Amino acid sequence: MELPENESTILSATLSLHPKSKSFLVSVSKKCITMRPAATHQRQHDSSADEGGSSHQIQLADVIGCACAKGKASSNQNAYLSIFAYPHVKKFGSKKTARQRQVKTLIFDAGKDFQVNNATAMQWKSVICNLLRNIEITRSEALLPSLKSPGALNYLVLVNPFSGPGKALQIFQQRIVPVLAEAGIRYHLRITEYAGHAKEIARTLKLEEWSGILIVSGDGLIFEVVNGLMARDDWEKAIKLPIGALPGGSGNALCCSLLFRAGEPYLDNCVLHASFMIAKRAVAPMDLVAVDLSSGERLYSFLSIGWGIIADVDIESEKYRNLGNTRFTVGALVRILGLRKYRGRLSFLPVDGSPCHIKRSQSEMLPTVLDSQGSTGKYFEHSISMIDTGTVNRNEKGTKPWGGAKKQESDGTSRVSVTCEPMKTSGSVITDAGGGASGKTAPEIGTSLLVPLAEPIPATWTTVEGDFVAVIGLYQTHIAQDMVAAIDSKLDDGLIHLIFMRGSASRIRLIRLFAAMLSAEPLPDDPALDIVKVHAFRLEPLTPDGNLTVDGEVVPYGPIQAQVLPSMARVITLHAADCPETTQL
Repeated sequence: MELPENESTILSATLSLHPKSKSFLVSVSKKCITMRPAATHQRQHDSSADEGGSSHQIQLADVIGCACAKGKASSNQNAYLSIFAYPHVKKFGSKKTARQRQVKTLIFDAGKDFQVNNATAMQWKSVICNLLRNIEITRSEALLPSLKSPGALNYLVLVNPFSGPGKALQIFQQRIVPVLAEAGIRYHLRITEYAGHAKEIARTLKLEEWSGILIVSGDGLIFEVVNGLMARDDWEKAIKLPIGALPGGSGNALCCSLLFRAGEPYLDNCVLHASFMIAKRAVAPMDLVAVDLSSGERLYSFLSIGWGIIADVDIESEKYRNLGNTRFTVGALVRILGLRKYRGRLSFLPVDGSPCHIKRSQSEMLPTVLDSQGSTGKYFEHSISMIDTGTVNRNEKGTKPWGGAKKQESDGTSRVSVTCEPMKTSGSVITDAGGGASGKTAPEIGTSLLVPLAEPIPATWTTVEGDFVAVIGLYQTHIAQDMVAAIDSKLDDGLIHLIFMRGSASRIRLIRLFAAMLSAEPLPDDPALDIVKVHAFRLEPLTPDGNLTVDGEVVPYGPIQAQVLPSMARVITLHAADCPETTQL
């Protein structure tokens, strides 16, 4: 097996491969570790010779760490270097692949004693560990005795033992800890004891002690941590502490969104793939969304705002939590059979340059489209114009409701760059996820697109009033572990994907909608379904009773509004082409 021409060898030596002790020429480059039978190298044979599959190449993108060891026998003076890799392997009888653990152990035996052999093995370990952290190493630097491995990361791990089916602690101890050990990651475990405990921990922890926070739970604990970090006096620094999501609950939407975005399996052995993601140490910016509630509270959301059937399924499926993520599928079927409709008013600010498609149907009455004053007779003048295709565009004469800078994207749309400036009014109390005031005010972050809930919306917003089956504002791809609702959502696109199903939707249409989510396909083209990319929105429920959720947590029922805060937080993910801002811890 020949090294790619664009690869430069950093280290090379003739070593034995445990346990058969056959000699290999082992080469380390910036992207891979190649092992070729020594005899093949000496005869200058290529990989098509009769050596069969005896040559090996390990991509560093699949490697999470390596470790040195000594033989068990006291007379054994060899040193051993084990390389831990998790390459994609095709599943039997399927075209799909999944990561599978593979260990290659090199034997260093050229020295007279263990100290000499171990020093060489440690040198190789240092080179590989530096390359895994994207630290440039030249051939001359690789041979320097002073070369050291990068410092180990130290994570705070939060586990909710009652999340989902109640197996989070077992999952962590039996399936996640071994991967962290192979990656050389240190951690301190905290088990949450009550609702709001994670928020309290996040609000009081010493930032300088941790490389990040790993959360083994569902999305609820992530919600607590985000709001705990945002409730600190030093929130601007605290919210940049990387957050890692590991599946221990029944929702796991953020974890699966991160895996889906990186092209990793998220249903097949989600724990292994999420642990691999943590071990690779890549960090990317993630949008948050500021949410104002009717109670006057300000929350910060990383996932979604739901009303109608989406919120009903989330809350009412709690009785099926022992089923794990299947609870949402069961809950959806139950709620579709007992379909409810809710009347409400939905207002939003579409992405500039991205028209809002409000669909018409011959068989139904369109929801009323209003201006910001609630009048049906002035909307052509103030906020929108309706054209024959059913497309609703904002009036070109309308004034911009915000002063933030805009960045032109390749698809012709523009992205709001929101400056987080202190508001003149005081912050409001954040409520703990489990209920009860935290006693800490929210940071005074300026949300220039929003006006107080008691005031009319800006004139350039679009408003739709009518009967709805569901409204969801989503900023990840997933709304549950096995449900993809915004397939083109990105971590830091500065957008809210506003999805609403109107009251004309039949049970068959809803089944098709949920079927598309379960199969990770684009949502169906349905006359009752609208999908709008927005920077901000307001929802005013007019039906007296219902469920309203933020990141799957119940919030006071009533008017709610939200604005995206681009790239506010940071999450541990995998390097992806659509996120050039990804960095390495």
